[in-house]
Amino acid sequence: MDTPKKLLLLIPSALLLLIFTLLPSLASAQLVSAYTMTTFSGTYTTIAGDGSSSVVNVSNKDDGGFSAPLPFNFKYDGTTYSSGTNIFLCSNGFMAVNNSTTNSVPDPVNWGVADNVNNVICPFSCDLYMYGTGGNMYQEISGTSPNRVWTIEWYNYNIYGYFSYYTSLQVKMYESSNTIEFWYKDLSSNFGGANLGPQGQYNDPCTGNVGLVGNPYASDKKMYATATGTIPSSDIRFTGAPDINMDAEPRSYAFGALGTGSSVQTTITVKSVGAISGLLVKSATISGNPDFTVISAPDPADAIASGDTRTITVQFAPQTAGPRNASLTIVSNGRDSGIQYVALTGIGLAPTIAIDTNILFKKKPVKMGQSITGRIIITSTSSPTLTINSFVFSGVDAGQYQIVHYPALTLPGFASDSLIVQYTPTIEGRHSAILTINSNAINSPALQIQLIGTAILPHITVVPNPLIFDSTFEGDTESKQITITNPGSDTLIISPNILTSNDGDFTATLLTGSDTAIPPDHFKTVNVVFKPKQMGTRQARYLLRTNIIPTFEQPRRDTAGTFTVAITGTGVPFGVLAQTIGSAVFDTTIKGMQVCHTDTLKNNGDADLTITSWSVTGTNSADFTASGLTLPYLLKARSSVVINVCSTPGDYGLRTGTLTINGKSNGKSESVNISLNVYGLKVCDQVTPSALFSTGSTPELILENTDSTECVTVTNCGQVASTYTAKLSSSSSPDYTISSPTTSGSIAPNGTASFCVKFHPNSTTVENGTLVITTPDLPPLSVALGGSGACANVSAPAPTVPNTNAGGHGTFNISITNAGNYQW
Repeated sequence: MDTPKKLLLLIPSALLLLIFTLLPSLASAQLVSAYTMTTFSGTYTTIAGDGSSSVVNVSNKDDGGFSAPLPFNFKYDGTTYSSGTNIFLCSNGFMAVNNSTTNSVPDPVNWGVADNVNNVICPFSCDLYMYGTGGNMYQEISGTSPNRVWTIEWYNYNIYGYFSYYTSLQVKMYESSNTIEFWYKDLSSNFGGANLGPQGQYNDPCTGNVGLVGNPYASDKKMYATATGTIPSSDIRFTGAPDINMDAEPRSYAFGALGTGSSVQTTITVKSVGAISGLLVKSATISGNPDFTVISAPDPADAIASGDTRTITVQFAPQTAGPRNASLTIVSNGRDSGIQYVALTGIGLAPTIAIDTNILFKKKPVKMGQSITGRIIITSTSSPTLTINSFVFSGVDAGQYQIVHYPALTLPGFASDSLIVQYTPTIEGRHSAILTINSNAINSPALQIQLIGTAILPHITVVPNPLIFDSTFEGDTESKQITITNPGSDTLIISPNILTSNDGDFTATLLTGSDTAIPPDHFKTVNVVFKPKQMGTRQARYLLRTNIIPTFEQPRRDTAGTFTVAITGTGVPFGVLAQTIGSAVFDTTIKGMQVCHTDTLKNNGDADLTITSWSVTGTNSADFTASGLTLPYLLKARSSVVINVCSTPGDYGLRTGTLTINGKSNGKSESVNISLNVYGLKVCDQVTPSALFSTGSTPELILENTDSTECVTVTNCGQVASTYTAKLSSSSSPDYTISSPTTSGSIAPNGTASFCVKFHPNSTTVENGTLVITTPDLPPLSVALGGSGACANVSAPAPTVPNTNAGGHGTFNISITNAGNYQW
């Protein structure tokens, strides 16, 4: 269960009554005067807060009022007000439910509720006051949906001027049942014991109205008391009168398919479903197609008891084929269902025809020479048999179409068959025609199908034609373009395209790959180059073969499948300088060594040519020379001359230059360039050791008449293979000889060769010599020979012996000397 929410209703002074918008239901008005009013005695329980903190005093507690939202849907005086609708609550003991239709809004200042105010709930309408006693207004929502209760409490109020007596009262409004209750804290009590009547203590009127006021106020009331200052003697409950309601079944009815000229009936049941009897069916009418009629209906004066039923008979008699529909409107005195509608549908049966499309060949271009077919599904859409009488083509282009497959001429109900039409264009462009299907169908006895075919054909224009070149010097080149355009409606295919020339003076960049397909309104270009080899008129042909087919139009719009462009040009005599060595000379040679080639200069033209100059340019131009001609030199037409081109690399590595030979013929300059390249090769050799039979300046000692052999190693540190030869210089001692071999053979770069010298000394003197190693392209290498013969020459002169007594001893020295140069 929801926890009750107590919301303090603050009533500021001088607040005008708010008018809220009512949401009317479809029911006829349930008058307040028809409500049932009963009394009861309940146990009054205040909702005025649960402690001092919930009490909120307002600055003005006299003639105050404010709007509070309705917490749930509530029906009052025949109108259902939706949740959230504002209800005006006045401190003077009443609630204004709706005052949107009158200017007589209850005025809190005048506190009274006159009889001419509509839609007012009055638990005790008087000039109430709440100063000094903690008086205030509260509201509480209790219970759970759909059985909630909204309680509004006037807490601790008195009548203005009668301040000694206070009491409280409540209004309870019940969700779903729409019941209203008045609860009083002190039953049958008055304010200060005064019987107030029309005049109060301060001459203020106090009508003291208790009850409900509806609309119109003059007659729609349910009052408990008026003009009294005494609180009612019991609590009061107001309940709405039971409704008269109607229910019609079914709400829709489909009669199905029925042939024209036939009829069928059905009944609609009307039931009195209200709480009370007296349902009157005032009328039963049909709107829509005239195929439906009401055959019988209840007597408008027949009061139907609650729970009883009556019938309405409706007939369907189709007058034409196809879907038919109408609406049966039943008008009664039912409060929530005064007007109800029943949807009626049916189908009239007659031969009917349908097709799946009424346009063929649109947006489907067809190439000339080809055909396309279109299918139409013809369906008999009703049960009678459909009979097809004829198919007729009409229109200026009717001859472009024909039927290649006919359907059955009689189609049973709901059967289908195919009609196939073929489009075979003989003329380029759009072709419109109409195909009419004549049948006994009631909906479309002459059913038309639009035929919209489009034939496409490529075209070709080639410009210029013929292609004529200007006079051109022999050997010169001139370029021109042939433009191929497709002004047609289909893609132009070029296959093949060929350039033919017996003279060989013309070349062309032909169309290949995707360039051979030219879309409509596009073009491609072919570049043709003329380089006359001889003087005079030169000729060629550019041949195109296309996918264009012949047509039958007059005049014909096609341009056949083959197209030829004549190409001519005139060669003007001119000396054409050429050479036979090629575009480049590349040599390798040892640095500083010259290498030469011969080159034949030719005049390939038909006019004499004068060679005026030649020169070598480039980074290493000094390494190259040309010779063989005395310039200027006249080179006759169709003749040649030989020149020499030499290279002498000045350093290792690649050396480059360009030889340019210039000439003139008929006032026109002519030149050829030859790229010159030479690679300078490094030559290098090393020998170790640099001397034999000696260490620096100190000769080695070799015993006389013995052999000693020592060797040197020669390393080829260059880039060229070389042969090394060893010999002794003429000044060398004859005691030196070279061991075999004396020649190395070819030693590759980074390779080595060894040569050995034998020394056989015959004396102890130093014997000098030189080993000389020679190789082409390099100075000889010298290895010093400086050995010496060696021997040991020992001598001991006779010693001097001192005289010594017999039996004694004496000492003397003997000197031994090595007079040789070898140790002993």
